[in-house]
Amino acid sequence: MLNYIIFNNVIDRLCFRGNAKTTMVEMFDFSIGGKTTWIPAKSYFRIGLKLTKVNGNPVDNNDSVAFAHLAPGNLFDNVYFMAGGQTVSSIVNYAPQAHAVGYRLSKSGAWLNSVGKDAYGWQPDYKYREMMASILDPDDTVTVSPPQDVSQQNDVYFMYKPPIGIMEHNKPMGSGDYRFQFNPNANFKTSIVESGGVPKTPGTDYLVSVTSMELYICTELMDVSPSGTEVLHLMEHQVQSKPLGGAGDKNFDFTIPPSTKAISVFIQSGSTGTNTKIPPSTLSCLVAQDYANGLDAQNSIKSIQLTYANITKPPTRWSSEFIPNTQPVAVRKLQQRYLDTQIESSQAFSSGGCESLQQWLEGGVLLHYSWIRDSNDRSTQLQIQVDYATYEQGSNIFVISHYTRSCEIQIDQGYISSVQSITI
Repeated sequence: MLNYIIFNNVIDRLCFRGNAKTTMVEMFDFSIGGKTTWIPAKSYFRIGLKLTKVNGNPVDNNDSVAFAHLAPGNLFDNVYFMAGGQTVSSIVNYAPQAHAVGYRLSKSGAWLNSVGKDAYGWQPDYKYREMMASILDPDDTVTVSPPQDVSQQNDVYFMYKPPIGIMEHNKPMGSGDYRFQFNPNANFKTSIVESGGVPKTPGTDYLVSVTSMELYICTELMDVSPSGTEVLHLMEHQVQSKPLGGAGDKNFDFTIPPSTKAISVFIQSGSTGTNTKIPPSTLSCLVAQDYANGLDAQNSIKSIQLTYANITKPPTRWSSEFIPNTQPVAVRKLQQRYLDTQIESSQAFSSGGCESLQQWLEGGVLLHYSWIRDSNDRSTQLQIQVDYATYEQGSNIFVISHYTRSCEIQIDQGYISSVQSITI
């Protein structure tokens, strides 16, 4: 029988309190013992967020501001999970980007459009989120009462699962002292909010606050030995970035973990997180040209090819036809890029479907490739050749390496005595 235990950080301790930027660390400590086990994959955090006008009143459609896509994931720069005081699972930088990519590559379209939308804050459509945060109904009138799930959602709870491997571990874990540690994003007030039109300034155009953060631990009664060895096989994410450096054909070299199983690539604005028009969870750039017709820099990809462990993907460096809006007819053929990503992530074959092409474009052009190779191959060098037709100055190319990591946890009489990494 499953049960949930709540661990609540006292609100005055929350690292997001006050107006000053802070380097405080948010920690959740808990202990498991006796015949109780906990299941990481069924555990989650609940985060309360509030968005208002400067005078404290709820925002409306005229304010052109809303919670960002996957807002709770934008609160933190990095996350660590520890057992017995030693790190077991972590994301050391770019946690918001890893959080967004993880959901897009692992969740079915049915999940994203139901539980993901209503509980986890997954909604790449800005206009929909703006409507949800508003006190007005979808028609900007008050003649009818709008459904409760599409308006007046400016003071809400979001569920959150950090983008670390332990949160996908679905086997019960036994006795020990555990800790989740979060390092907050100093610019969280602009990272968790998105604006339409011009960029907005917190304290001048809106107020946003984190009202609570609670950890819900899923527990189960089970006969377990107080001593023994537990081996965890986790899928982690390493995120790296480099300046794109301009439009046209470019070459990049990255060093990635030797146990990498898949690689994701995208470009993103250099002002993400500090400009409310581009939150970190949206994997795209600001306007390159002709925004009204959907021509952002990330949509202008013409070709890409990755080489790692003596394998090249795609095998042929084929071109996405691209004709800018300055010509009589604009052409942006990205359907095949979209399909490739869904096939490589196996979401194209999910019984619940996957994100739609429109959602893929709104969330940012995400390119993903799986890597199946000889287990004895310990290659670490990745080469990328990529060609973008347009360019936002200061933008960066991101690479996320999805790699395996195994940990061995030694438990002696209910206490964790050692944690050893088996595989890098």
